Amino acid sequence: MRLQSRSASLASVMEQTMTRVRGRMLSWVDFGGAGQLVLALHGSFGRGAVFAPIADRLQGAARVVALDQRGHGLAEHGGPFTRAEFVADAAAVIDQLGSCPVVVLATPLAASPPTNSPPSIPSWFVR
Repeated sequence: MRLQSRSASLASVMEQTMTRVRGRMLSWVDFGGAGQLVLALHGSFGRGAVFAPIADRLQGAARVVALDQRGHGLAEHGGPFTRAEFVADAAAVIDQLGSCPVVVLATPLAASPPTNSPPSIPSWFVR
């Protein structure tokens, strides 16, 4: 599904993708662009599209992909909502995107799962 960005200066068109990841429908917005992959993770009551202004600022330097995390936005609703589930979802999306290493950009609440996860976090994550 192609969506026009609400950001007045964002020239590219956002691409909304829905796919089955780990048995659950997840969604992400790909703002396009070239360069370093940035996976953006929103906090409570958010969705991936909120990162349009940041994607606009990074245009030309990074490809921003913003996940609608489980239970949010267009992603399948319902739990469980554990730290391990959020980290595993993000890792599965990165595997589907096929681009490592990745920069993870997150709001304070969204940053909690990956940065506080046990040592078994995926190898794509750099602290």
